[in-house]
This record gives sequence, C-alpha cells and structure tokens, in this order.
Amino acid sequence: MAKKPSPAELKKQGEELSKQVAEIRKKDVNFAMVLGKEGVAFHTDRKKNPDILWRGAKAEAGGAKGAKGVVSMSGKVMVLDADDPSSVPGPLLKAAKKHFAERGVVLRIVLKDEEEPAGDEDEDVDKKAAAKAKKPAGEEPQEAALKKEATPRQEADPKKEEPAAEAEQIEKKESDTQADNDTTRADALRESLIKDFKAMKPDLDLAKAAQNPGLKKKIAGLARMFVDQIDKDVKKAHSVVGLLQTTIKSAKDKGDLGASEGAAANGASVARRKKLAAMERGIDKLLERLA
Repeated sequence: MAKKPSPAELKKQGEELSKQVAEIRKKDVNFAMVLGKEGVAFHTDRKKNPDILWRGAKAEAGGAKGAKGVVSMSGKVMVLDADDPSSVPGPLLKAAKKHFAERGVVLRIVLKDEEEPAGDEDEDVDKKAAAKAKKPAGEEPQEAALKKEATPRQEADPKKEEPAAEAEQIEKKESDTQADNDTTRADALRESLIKDFKAMKPDLDLAKAAQNPGLKKKIAGLARMFVDQIDKDVKKAHSVVGLLQTTIKSAKDKGDLGASEGAAANGASVARRKKLAAMERGIDKLLERLA
C-alpha cells in the first residue's frame, strides 16, 4: 500500500468491499483488519482462521497493529468482535471508516459492546468522501489547473528524505520482529499444550466410563473446548488445559475415575495380609483347644 490508488483502483476496491459487506450481512464471518500507512487492509472469510487472515492483512497493509476475530453487520453498523479488544489501536476504527468511505462504502465501524452514536461531523465527512469516490475522474477546473501550472514545481531534497525513510524502515522492521516473536511464542505454547493434552488421554478414556454423569459431562466438555480453541486462541486453550488437569486430579483423589494400577496392587496386598492374620488367629485358637 505504498502508493495512493487511482480512481479506477478505488472503484474496484469499493466493489470488493461491497461484496465483503454483503457476505457479512448474510452471516458473521472471521476477519482481520490491519492498520497501514496508507489506509487499512480488511480480509474476511467464513472458514479461514483469523490468524491466517491476520498474516495476509499484515502483508498487504505493511503494518503489525489492528484487530482480528469475528465481524457482523447491524444495519449500517459494522461490529468487530475482536479476540483481544485491549490490543486494538485507537486510530484503527476511524482510519477504517475513512478507508471504506473513500471507496464508496459508507458505514460505521465499532468494537463489540462499545457502540457509540456517530457524530454529525463524521457522517458529513464520510458522505463527502463517498461522493468523491463515486464521481468519474475528469478534468480539473480551469482555475485550479492554471494555478497548478503557475506554481513552481519543487523538487524533493533526497538528503532530507533519507533520515525519515530510514526511520520508517527501522520502525517497520521492529514491528515485524515483535510480531514474529509473538507468533513464535504462541506456536511453542501451542505445541506444549498439545503434548499435555495427549498425555491426558488415558484419564480421558477413564472419564468416558465414569459413574458420575456430571463429572463425565464436564471432562468431555473441557476436552471439546480445548480442541476448538487450540488453533483459534492459544491463551484460552492454555486455561482450558489447566482446568482439565485440575478436574482430573480432583476426580482421582475422590476415586471417581477408578483406582490406578498402583492403588489396585496395594489393595490386593492389604487383602492378603488380612487373610494371613485371620489364618494365624485360627491356628492359635486351635492350638489352645488341643492344649
């Protein structure tokens, strides 16, 4: 998104945005919206995970800040149900609203549970931007054209631009590095959680035959929740694994998941000792009678 799009490109992008909005009106879809230097990148899909959409939007926008999750429409209001609302940058919604309006799609964009009435000033700005986007590209007014020709052209000083360009590159590189580090940590945590979940399989199998229906339902529900969240939200999956481990341990302590092999062996040993003690008492009584 380095160069400003032409009127023809704006029109084409507006048609694509209109199609996306139409799909969202039919059914809520996954989304990723990333803030860039020249606008926003907005990717949606019914089946693709928001994390996948996020990577594509980042590459298009050239930025690393924004929101991802599920998007829905309520009239002319687009509602973003972000996975992590606290990480959504403040300028994102206003920039997205302007980006849509410049392409002829006028609507409000809000975060879920944070809807606020749109101000008249914002509405006027959006309508003017949309009207400008819909006007066919034509000749400039004669006065403006003459004034433009009369104004001496100023060449850019490359020496002045170099430091600013370097600063932008450094900032972008740092943002990309931070995003890559976050992704690496998330992948490592996801792999560790999957190993922990697989290690609980014997206990999960025992839970299927548990006599306590409430416990059986709870463990099965937590297991399903982990499978659903491990690719969507690794933080939630981490919490679910912890709760599942605690539930299984508590059930074992109470004996609701059956005795372990060690406990069973210990029980058999206790039973044998009781039988031997009973036999010894019987022999002692017999000897007393004989004496």
